[in-house]
Amino acid sequence: MGKYLNRLFELVDPSTLGQPYFFFQACYPSVCSIYRTDAVTSMTPLHDMATGILSHAQPRQTADGSINHADPGVKMHSLCRFVSKDDLIRIIELAARLATRCETNDAIYAALGNILPFQNFIACRVRRSAPSHGLKHVFNLGYPKEWLASYNKLGYHRIDPVVTTSTEGLVRWDQIFKSVTPDQNYLIKKAAEYGLMEGFSVRHHDSEELRVTSFAGKAISTHPRHAAVIELVSPYLQFASESLDPIDCDLINLSDRERDVLHWVAAGKTNWEIACILRISERTVKFHLGNVMTKLNCNTRSQAVAKAFNCGILKL
Repeated sequence: MGKYLNRLFELVDPSTLGQPYFFFQACYPSVCSIYRTDAVTSMTPLHDMATGILSHAQPRQTADGSINHADPGVKMHSLCRFVSKDDLIRIIELAARLATRCETNDAIYAALGNILPFQNFIACRVRRSAPSHGLKHVFNLGYPKEWLASYNKLGYHRIDPVVTTSTEGLVRWDQIFKSVTPDQNYLIKKAAEYGLMEGFSVRHHDSEELRVTSFAGKAISTHPRHAAVIELVSPYLQFASESLDPIDCDLINLSDRERDVLHWVAAGKTNWEIACILRISERTVKFHLGNVMTKLNCNTRSQAVAKAFNCGILKL
């Protein structure tokens, strides 16, 4: 049991966002079959698991008596000051349910609501260099779709304080909103129109992309316990988002000309033929088709057509 707990501490730490398989194995043996492993042969009651986490979540001293702040136990020790055993049980249950990938969004929303007093949640990747449509793998629970569509289309990720801040890990919105540019202040006011005024985000860089998990709601920013729970549960919600399609159909926004070009691509026309039909240059056709490929996250014409039909952009 000890070796499972040691590994569990590392995976609960949001800074080690890799593959939290072992965490799920330590929670439910039934989940192990999903990942083709028999590492756990007997089920550990959740009560005992939570007790073990709390009792082992202590910072370990080095040989000279100092505290190793890189030790995951240090992180767990600070978080567990605010988190109860019941909280941990609910987090373990939620993590295991997310691992099965068979829960509805409504069920996950309800389970999260039993842990945190939030109103809106989103987990996604952000392509920081993209001029627009920078959101990928969007796992949305309650964020207004109209706001997300505008955010994606207008490239608000380029000025969003949650994205542009240099702070890693947990960030509290009211803290990073204290010093913003005029453009960022405009974005904050637009988000407030959709009720997105207070909350927390957990952010981690991954190569050229950013992993972001955000919880919005007035009540969520009022107690240290909520921040601790967010840090514990965010890696598993982010893990769940990674299994989703990179592009959310609700967030795709093609211009009229891009739709025209895509329509004729679906009809089997070449770029030259499309240029003649639409009375534009072949270079312009290539430009619009390139935008379509980017927005649909596709590499070939056939992929773009298939994705467009799947999302309802093109109809038979």
